[in-house]
Amino acid sequence: MKLAAVSMFAGAVATHYEKPPCGSDEFEGQIQGTTGVACFPKCTGTTCPTDPPSGVTATPQCAIQDTKGNKYCGLICSQTSQCDTAGGSTCQMVQGTIGLCMYPKQAAAHKAAMFQAAMTKDPIEDEFEAWMKKFGKTYNGDDQAKRFGIYKANDAIIKETNAKDLTYNLGHNQFSDLTVDEFKATYMGFKKPAKPYGDVPYLGRHEYQGEALADSVDWTTKGAVTPVKNQGQCGSCWSFSTTGSLEGAHEITTGKLVSLSEQQFVDCAGSFGNQGCNGGLMDSAFKYAEANGICTEASYPYKGVDGTCQASSCTIGLTKGEVSGYKDVAHDSEQGLMSAVQKGPTSIALDGASSAFQLYHSGVLTSTCGTQLDHGVLVVGYGTESGTDYWKVKNSWGASWGEEGYILLKRGKSGAGECGLLSEPSYPVVNNAGVVV
Repeated sequence: MKLAAVSMFAGAVATHYEKPPCGSDEFEGQIQGTTGVACFPKCTGTTCPTDPPSGVTATPQCAIQDTKGNKYCGLICSQTSQCDTAGGSTCQMVQGTIGLCMYPKQAAAHKAAMFQAAMTKDPIEDEFEAWMKKFGKTYNGDDQAKRFGIYKANDAIIKETNAKDLTYNLGHNQFSDLTVDEFKATYMGFKKPAKPYGDVPYLGRHEYQGEALADSVDWTTKGAVTPVKNQGQCGSCWSFSTTGSLEGAHEITTGKLVSLSEQQFVDCAGSFGNQGCNGGLMDSAFKYAEANGICTEASYPYKGVDGTCQASSCTIGLTKGEVSGYKDVAHDSEQGLMSAVQKGPTSIALDGASSAFQLYHSGVLTSTCGTQLDHGVLVVGYGTESGTDYWKVKNSWGASWGEEGYILLKRGKSGAGECGLLSEPSYPVVNNAGVVV
């Protein structure tokens, strides 16, 4: 890559990389092959000033040098949203998908001074390679270049979102090399039921009756929630939501927390309307649980692929008949769900097919989800963080995603709630007959 700049002159601005006129330690440069100008401070070694205009998420880097070898800093970008758009800056490509943030050229003509690039590769490439190593990613042939392009696009989304000072932050995780469509096709598996819980006895609708509601609830601190699990590349989220609510109900009823087998549901519940790794319903899984004993996780471990049913040779963790029925929760009722969660972990379905959900890292996710239900998860509590009310939700994507496997979703959103989580809440009723210790 060759970069050329013309007409350097000093001006006076408060921070670096702003629209010309430039600061006393910067030079205004026009890049050969582009139509803009920018302010380039000199590099100190390989270090660049880190005070670009507000809202800029482009990366300062020693990316330019003059014919004498003096190096200068520019804002490296891949899309215009990373630049000072309020000031008119755009991302102008100088090498493949590598660009520099540039402002419209001034009307006055300036004497040319040639520059060359000091950058040999995309600055995000080293981050991508470190990410590959961290998550054990390998690619064949041209797929690495494709995955890098997707990673880079997700990186831009992360930086742009985090620059907005919202109630949540995004971050890189094991899904950073996937588009939203790829992510949805692989990791979503909920199919909206026509009849909640199939033929399991319906024990009535859970509705808020005006009882006192606690300010906060967290079943993870009360011994009713097993450690976060990982469904892998299998659309079995529905089975994890099912085991989570069964585990919680069993512990609250009996005092014994037993991790139950998702693989049993994947392998054995097909005749009840489920499709293993191709998706399923919590209602159909509960119907299976009502008719069969459920194995312990230890005796029937999760493999993340469809297999042959092995339930006849496992250790039973939840006996046949312990699931006596189910209750659905009044739809679109925040107080109804709060009331249900006070009793125990509650299965829900939500819309998880968004970049914000895919790349969620911490905080309370707000106003970013749709209501097309495609993912089964578990509400394990609720509370307030920094003035924002939330639902605490256990996911099944491992502890490296989100807040150690959990996500906080905004509580207080009308209608179907954040990500549609108020649309289909329900929970099983477990009795203490045949308790397994």
